[in-house]
Amino acid sequence: MGLAITLTLSTLCLVAALWNPVAALSLAAIFLVASYGIHKRHPWSAYGGALLLAVLAARTALGLSS
Repeated sequence: MGLAITLTLSTLCLVAALWNPVAALSLAAIFLVASYGIHKRHPWSAYGGALLLAVLAARTALGLSS
């Protein structure tokens, strides 16, 4: 399940790269690395991806911009 979610998020970031290439491509790369780690069954890759999502959600909730 985590592999499918990270692949979906990386695909969405690649689509978002049409509007903001710098931010979206870096996020897509991070999610692709996390999905590769999940595929290889490295649990810290899933923890890192979850931490990234938590930071992005907190920044959005606080109204902070990049």
